[in-house]
Amino acid sequence: MYDQFPRDFKGIWLPKELLADERLTPQEKMLAAEIDSLDCGELRCFASNEYFQKIFKVSERVIQQMISKLKALGLISFHSTDGRTRRLQSHLKTVYTLFNGSRVRNSSPQGCETLHPSPIDSFIERENIVENINIKTIQKEKETLKKDETSAEACALGGFVLEEIKKRKPNFKIVNKPEGQISQKWIDDCKKLLKIRKAEEIKKVIIFALDHDFWFARCLSPEKILKHLDALEILMDNKPKTKTLSPEAEQDRERRLILQKKIEEDMKNGILR
Repeated sequence: MYDQFPRDFKGIWLPKELLADERLTPQEKMLAAEIDSLDCGELRCFASNEYFQKIFKVSERVIQQMISKLKALGLISFHSTDGRTRRLQSHLKTVYTLFNGSRVRNSSPQGCETLHPSPIDSFIERENIVENINIKTIQKEKETLKKDETSAEACALGGFVLEEIKKRKPNFKIVNKPEGQISQKWIDDCKKLLKIRKAEEIKKVIIFALDHDFWFARCLSPEKILKHLDALEILMDNKPKTKTLSPEAEQDRERRLILQKKIEEDMKNGILR
């Protein structure tokens, strides 16, 4: 298999610069070295993804991802393609030069020396571009993850609303949805609720509303709960709370109740007028 293509055979040797590159996984380093080995002559490296799959024992998708990453880092490039055969060009030799590079002077036809950026300068410029791309990619991935987390939390909240309603009204069902399923409208309204309140706060309001004689029929969806949220929270805050008395105050309250009861009995018996 390894002799299937013409190559400048290098075995599995990896330059120290490539080996120390923390941006690459061991497999990506091996792939970069393999492409460099196959990149000899005018044909460049024309090995297919299937060939790399057999060597590295991974799926085609993984090979595609590794090649894209090597290309983004400037370690390889697409040299040419005829629509059927892809040809890869390795830039590892250029990268190796970076670590011993200096500014290169070439003679012009007029005999003057022209100062060109060294490989290290080009590499740093390319690295800055790649770094910006990577930062944007990471930010995009974080935004996607955040959206996924919000959707999952909204689904859970919608399920909670449905469960609490069915506890009190077992035959309740969302229109045009199978039994036990919530609609996208419910999920979207739950997302709006989660933007302004924490999930635990919303659940307390939901339970309060569904246990209330007046509000139960008016809060049978996240949309309605969102609409009446402020009013429900005000009612919750004004709900009478049991006051805890000190032992001395409790004893004094009991004495007053006994005295009041005795006065009422005396008035009833005509002793007090």
